[in-house]
Amino acid sequence: MNKIKNLLRKLPVSPGIYQFLDSTGEILYIGKAKNLKNRVKTYFQKNSKTLKIERLLEKAEDLKWLETNSETEALTLEANLVKKFQPKFNALLRDDKHFLYFKITNEDFPRILTVRKIEKDGAKYFGPKTDSKAVRNTTKLIQKLFKIRICNLGILAKNGGAEVVKKTVKFPCIYSHINLCTAPCIGKVSNKNYAKQVSEAVDFLAGDTSGIIQKLRKRMQQAASEKKFELASQLRDKILAIENSSAKQLASTSDLASRDVVGVKLSPQISGGITSKAYFALLSVRNGKLIDSKNFVVATGESELPEILASFLTQYFSISTDFPAEILLPEKIENVEIFEKWLTEKAGSRIKILFPKKGDKSNLLRLAEKNAAAFAVQSKAKFENATERTIGAAAELAKNLRIEKELKRIEVYDISHFAGSATVGSMVVFERGEPKNLDYRHFKICSLVCGEVDDCKSLAEVLARRMEYLIPQNLEIQIRKAAKKQISEIEKILKIKISGKKETWFAALENKKVVGGFRLIFHDKKHARIKSIFGKNLEEILLKFALKKVSAKLYSTENVEVYEKLGFKKINKNPTFFKKNEKVFVSTRNISSGSSFTARPNLVILDGGKGQLSAVLKKVRFPKSVVVIALAKKNEEIFQQTTAGKFRKIILPRNLQALFLVQRIRDEAHRFANSLREKLQDPVYRAKKGKISK
Repeated sequence: MNKIKNLLRKLPVSPGIYQFLDSTGEILYIGKAKNLKNRVKTYFQKNSKTLKIERLLEKAEDLKWLETNSETEALTLEANLVKKFQPKFNALLRDDKHFLYFKITNEDFPRILTVRKIEKDGAKYFGPKTDSKAVRNTTKLIQKLFKIRICNLGILAKNGGAEVVKKTVKFPCIYSHINLCTAPCIGKVSNKNYAKQVSEAVDFLAGDTSGIIQKLRKRMQQAASEKKFELASQLRDKILAIENSSAKQLASTSDLASRDVVGVKLSPQISGGITSKAYFALLSVRNGKLIDSKNFVVATGESELPEILASFLTQYFSISTDFPAEILLPEKIENVEIFEKWLTEKAGSRIKILFPKKGDKSNLLRLAEKNAAAFAVQSKAKFENATERTIGAAAELAKNLRIEKELKRIEVYDISHFAGSATVGSMVVFERGEPKNLDYRHFKICSLVCGEVDDCKSLAEVLARRMEYLIPQNLEIQIRKAAKKQISEIEKILKIKISGKKETWFAALENKKVVGGFRLIFHDKKHARIKSIFGKNLEEILLKFALKKVSAKLYSTENVEVYEKLGFKKINKNPTFFKKNEKVFVSTRNISSGSSFTARPNLVILDGGKGQLSAVLKKVRFPKSVVVIALAKKNEEIFQQTTAGKFRKIILPRNLQALFLVQRIRDEAHRFANSLREKLQDPVYRAKKGKISK
């Protein structure tokens, strides 16, 4: 805290963003300010301290800031950084990676797609959308009404017709035969007429159905006057379909306004008066009609409602492609003018933020809040059901396995091969009954020769490599900082004189005798060099120890094969403490932090039976707190070793959620193992020599 107070004097009076960090350097909170000095100082004024600020300052150990040219720049930068770092004390819009967008591609004959990411490719995007089922139904409706293609053929307009230059499917496809596409691939529609179809679809997605109907009526009347009665009837049917679709939309106001209405329901308070979640309903009103309703969950970061609303606006409109003329909020927020300016710059037209207390606009707000409350109830019910299938299932499993502690982390291991070739292993992780995909790991098996099939041996190798990060597998070898006695032994082995300045030696001991070692040279707190590794077959063990020991980047110029195996990469431009012509490798991951392998599982599940479990327990050391079982697929039998060294068989009831959980995680491990094995069998993949996690 003293460090932060010393920094307060150095804060500039310009606009920008500031960050509070904890002792490990993790960002706790990101904020924006018109005047950085004045804004950050308010955190230390006694009369302005809220419960959130008190808790934030308890954990904060450092302060950083970045100046910007304007307040709106600061707002944009804050939104980007909050999305990237997800700080604990910021209000966070949940799961924006799961939002969907309609995309009208930028091609001679555009397609309609649903995507999860906006790219700078000239396409038109509409979203974000939160209801995937509604998105699918809308796509089908657009196909039916406007007959836009969804295939991935590459079609160019040429000499008034069309040429297929990317033939990915047989064409014309079934959509042409069932009248859901006008088949530009075979020239059944001109580029000009197809552009009209696309233009109508764009208007429809933008909520402008009245404009589409007006155009279609004019075309229908013209077709009728030219006695093109079949075309006129088709246009009439399209008008009726659009009107029916539009009729489902609720008439909200008579002023034909374009506005977004934000309703919010805070979750019940927990200990200390803190709300953990806020449930949002955003109603989109276009041309006086309610055309869409979206729901969002925001992790509040212990913030109060005005800050939650401000954070929601910033994060939502950072990813939105559709901007209204007005935004209605249930409570006032700070710096309204800055928000309006920022939104206006993004939209390209004036946007107002209003806080109505009476009249039609207030009625819309009440409707949005009613929807938010309903969404909160639905989310709670879904959470309770999900809890039964996840945390509840893990608790059931612990009870049946006679495990007293909570099963927070479960790891499952499987082996996959093709007739003894491309043998691989997988590690799949579930935390609190849910998959943790970032912690999944693949293993290439090294202990088998090509054509050899031995699942027991493969599992033992995988588990030994995994548990090495938690408990030494080689009991005879101990690694420690070298004392004077070990220094003397190292000098005799390497025939050198050790000065001891600016370097630290580590010794590998077997029966108290030095059998290997290495030295570390620290150039500064962030950069260290490992040198002089020696010891028969000990290079990998010693390097893993060094990676655990050092939080700095680790560099080396020797023993390339071992370093590459453990994730080192060659660097193009050498640091100043290396010669220009030296081949230098640097660590790309630090085993001591952020690795899936440093986390301790409560339960390890092997895909196999009693034989696999017995083989692994004989060859692999596990921490005492880790329970190891095997799951045999044939009868879903679980095998567990008792304290007496015997094996007991457990059959879980067929309707138990615990059984469904172990089946699910076992199948996930099988799928994940197969994914790597199939890659290794792919000649294209082999030619590229892809890197695999060890």
